[in-house]
Amino acid sequence: MDVLEENKNELEKLAETFEIDGYKATADLIRKLKSSIPGKPDEMNKIYGDIVRTFKKEYAIDTFKKELFEHIENAVVSCIQNLKEKFAPKLLELKPLFEDMRKTAKNIEVVSKVFMKTNDIMERYFGTCFIYLLQIEGEFDSIVRLLYVLKMAERGVDVSLDDVYKMSLHCLHKKLKDLGMPGMLFKGWNNHIRNAIAHAHFTFDKETKCMIFVDINPTTGEEIYKETLPLNKFNEYVSAIDEVCNIFQLLLLLLRVFDLMINSWQKKN
Repeated sequence: MDVLEENKNELEKLAETFEIDGYKATADLIRKLKSSIPGKPDEMNKIYGDIVRTFKKEYAIDTFKKELFEHIENAVVSCIQNLKEKFAPKLLELKPLFEDMRKTAKNIEVVSKVFMKTNDIMERYFGTCFIYLLQIEGEFDSIVRLLYVLKMAERGVDVSLDDVYKMSLHCLHKKLKDLGMPGMLFKGWNNHIRNAIAHAHFTFDKETKCMIFVDINPTTGEEIYKETLPLNKFNEYVSAIDEVCNIFQLLLLLLRVFDLMINSWQKKN
């Protein structure tokens, strides 16, 4: 199989991914791009522009999603424009972060199958807590670190994986804010709730059907945070984190579509 056929096959798989996620019009345009290979650069560029615009229309169905898409898209595109030929090697250097995200996504899928099919609210709530912890530690954490490394590289500062792994999310939150990233990126991140789940300081109240989250200072043993939340309110944190993880990964897939398009031009010529 030649390279052009391999590229077409991968584009079909990407189209299937977008279609499964509910973005059918985007998937149809990716298939249109696939059918145009090999084609004229201007024609394929136009199709790719239509792909991005259509995806944004399908995804950004409310203000939060629209603004989140624009901020993360601008951050990634800005990095590409400034790093130019250095962007792809930088992404390869960050491969361990992508691997963490991929492994966590599989773990979340397993947990979801176990807990989300139950009608028992207590079981669903505990399952949602575990999913939130996995999202924070395995997906959101990696995305924040990746964005920070890219934003610093854009400014000519090389930050190694070892260095970024040593930084806490609190530290990265402040640094990304200073670099112009919006606070809405962290809308779903509640470190107190994360700590309560991670250290088993959360209890379900059967009478109120609420979860009680308690964060305790590990040094003094002092209770520093306590909140009682019904599942629908806790789901607001989960959904906000999930959106950050989802849009970031989908944007990376759109970048892969662009990469395959460019690669097909190069192989044709």
